Amino acid sequence: VDADANRELADRIKLSGFPTLMYFPPNSQQGVPYNGPRTTEALAEFVTQQSQIKSSMPPPAPPAAIELNVDNFNSIVENPDLDVLVEFYAPWCGHCKRLAPIYEQVARVLERDSHCVMAKIDVDDPKNAEIRTRFQIASFPTLSFFPAGSSDKWPRPYLKERTAEELLAFMN
Repeated sequence: VDADANRELADRIKLSGFPTLMYFPPNSQQGVPYNGPRTTEALAEFVTQQSQIKSSMPPPAPPAAIELNVDNFNSIVENPDLDVLVEFYAPWCGHCKRLAPIYEQVARVLERDSHCVMAKIDVDDPKNAEIRTRFQIASFPTLSFFPAGSSDKWPRPYLKERTAEELLAFMN
């Protein structure tokens, strides 16, 4: 609903911020505000909880980009058989949010190549602070390439455009 064009409705349901997501049960004038993550899965779960009707949406495919953490980071990026591109990100970062679907699209294409890995790590998570410090991550997103067979364990910075075409060309 465009609250500016529908001021009466916005006032009646006490809209105060934008965007606002609300679930309105059948025959109800009172909405239930949604404050969860803005993902398809989370929204579907919220609507299912509120309506008691199970979503008919098929579950999404698991992400193609591997989610790294302090426990699995070294085993993946230091694997001598893998070329690994890592996105060091923060969930609140607008640039990271814009890159996410592009990065996932490229990861999906590269899934068939057993030697190329697209991975990502939330370095804003305190559990991953050691990784953030170790690789001197100061801005988000930072993309770093860990080439197969490298003995120095230090990544190469990815400095090209952050488009699907450029990422694919780089990984090929």
